Amino acid sequence: SEKIRDLDLVGRVVMPGTFDDVEDFLAAADVFTLPSYTEGLSLSLLEAMAHRLPVIASDIVGNRQLIVDGTHGRLIPAKEIESLAAAIYEAFTNDNQQQVEAAESRVKTQFSLTGMAQAHLDLLAQAVVNSCES
Repeated sequence: SEKIRDLDLVGRVVMPGTFDDVEDFLAAADVFTLPSYTEGLSLSLLEAMAHRLPVIASDIVGNRQLIVDGTHGRLIPAKEIESLAAAIYEAFTNDNQQQVEAAESRVKTQFSLTGMAQAHLDLLAQAVVNSCES
């Protein structure tokens, strides 16, 4: 918060701390960034994608499971602040409609309860077919 004051960004940058209900924050957000150095499968990133936010995340293993760069959002090199700044600027100056629609669709088809259940059913069906063929 000291850095926010030093850069004269008070009122423009919010540091809310920890909280359970993210709906209001996601609804008020213009872009979602996840500049992690390490990350598993990020529920925060999935939530932002489902809320149709332009997403920018570090190009690390966990985030690559969710985002194809340029299709579902942007992946930027970890620890490169200039790349993060450029991607944020891009998110505010470009039309992100196709990316947010693709990201939302990916979450709904691959990571929703229905999508996960269907993937498990498909896997089980393939196992039955394979066992019958052998």
